[in-house]
Amino acid sequence: MQSSHAPTTQSSETPRAQREARLSPWGWIALGSAVGMALGAFGPWARALGASVSGLDGNNDGWFVVAFAVVAALSVVLYESGSGSGWAGIAIVFGLSGAGVAWYDRSKVDELTSGEFDLVQVGWGLNLALVASVAVIIASVFLAASKSSNRRG
Repeated sequence: MQSSHAPTTQSSETPRAQREARLSPWGWIALGSAVGMALGAFGPWARALGASVSGLDGNNDGWFVVAFAVVAALSVVLYESGSGSGWAGIAIVFGLSGAGVAWYDRSKVDELTSGEFDLVQVGWGLNLALVASVAVIIASVFLAASKSSNRRG
């Protein structure tokens, strides 16, 4: 009995789509940090008397952080896919935007805790949004630097 399957040959060259789908280590760090930004927006931003307020409750600024995180993540993926060198800069800008919002809101919560009674505490979600935003900035800078050094060398 003969097999109806034609023999397959494997090329040593990887298809372009497979090469572009891979993220560098800095790309993964930036992408994971953008996810951390969004997760932080869902977490508690302030706690008082056993109750907590999420960054997404009401008109809170967590919605901005989620939007900035999505744009930063998409920018990293587009940069890594070779769609243009400007995408890393866009990720940096939106990381800065997320950090600015989180820093501003953290300072507002800190103002409430500076009284005689510390009834209000900063929640872990706000801290995560801030730290992850800074991590997006740092990882995107290193991502851009590593790609540009690879192109030169």
